[in-house]
Amino acid sequence: MRIGILTDKLHVGSTPKVIGEELRYLRELGHEAEAISIMEGLPGDQYRDFLEDLPLRFLSKEFHPIFKRLSFKFPFFAFFSSFHLLSPFFSTRVIRHREYDAIVSHATYTCLTAKRLWKKKNIPYFAFIWDPISYILPKCYRYGLLRYAFPALLPLGSKLDSYLINDAVAVITCSHFHVSLLRTLTNRPIEVVYPGCEPIEKLPPKRGDYILAVDRWDTGNTPNKLLGMMKLLPYDAKLLVVGFWYPPQLRESFEKNVENQSLKERVRIMGPANKEMLKRLYSGARVLVHPNEEVFGFVPHEAAACGCPIIMPGTSGNTEIYKHGVHGFCPPKFDVNEYAKYVGKLIADERLAWRIGYEAWKVAKNYTWKEHALALEKLITKYVK
Repeated sequence: MRIGILTDKLHVGSTPKVIGEELRYLRELGHEAEAISIMEGLPGDQYRDFLEDLPLRFLSKEFHPIFKRLSFKFPFFAFFSSFHLLSPFFSTRVIRHREYDAIVSHATYTCLTAKRLWKKKNIPYFAFIWDPISYILPKCYRYGLLRYAFPALLPLGSKLDSYLINDAVAVITCSHFHVSLLRTLTNRPIEVVYPGCEPIEKLPPKRGDYILAVDRWDTGNTPNKLLGMMKLLPYDAKLLVVGFWYPPQLRESFEKNVENQSLKERVRIMGPANKEMLKRLYSGARVLVHPNEEVFGFVPHEAAACGCPIIMPGTSGNTEIYKHGVHGFCPPKFDVNEYAKYVGKLIADERLAWRIGYEAWKVAKNYTWKEHALALEKLITKYVK
């Protein structure tokens, strides 16, 4: 089967990972799969770690040059850009009729292009929705200037969500986190496919002694809240913060905050790490602290795959497979005192940390990227004849 794995842009973070792993294992299963990115994303080699030697098609390279000249990011929005609106029209000029048997369209705005390809080129698409627009708007923009436009934007966001997914063969999401919301938006079938991970073969005999925080740090998602936790922990507790910062000024602001709170000796900041380095970091940490609620966080999943205990909000989609007190600790939401209590418990008892990490690792082994691709293949063959 000819399958296109479509994304809007190769953002630094989880996007190249998901696209690359789906593509790799679908091809191993015998499908003629290809990654399709509307735009190239940020310059550099950030995505090659996952997409090396895999077929990757950048539609923007095939579009008329005027496409790039007309592309710009809409003010106040983190990711919504003019290319999301332009691509549906340009893509039908470069993608042939039935060139793919099915398209898996990752992220909501990407479905603008997938829907157009269905209408004009008769290519069925699956809408893989990580976060609907009607969820993202109030969550990410409630403190910005956009909040003043919410009376108009929120109903519009719901209508746009419905418009984008109502022609999909099926809607896929990565946990049950959004299922109830999605059911209010569409009568299309809704399927849950958990993300994969790459469990290590053997756990280290002991857990390391540092606290680890990994993410793509951006506006509305910074590790500043972890500094309050650090002040409640013993002085010898060390926090390692790893990840890509966008925009880069956020890192400078965080560094100043660390210094102002007299935590410079206890908080170390690293840039982005490739997947092999991440495995070493997860394997060497005493505990991973993840302060943000997510539909399904890749970071806690990857940490568990390396036997690292996880602390995350109990509302996150990961808690469907990782349980409080068994695979880590999941307080109802991020709370400085609760996080400090659980981190302190694991710092004080390395054997407890190892046992909890071991239980998390056993669960992670059931959710590999191969299993993810098999579940995706099953859905595609179920709905596309």
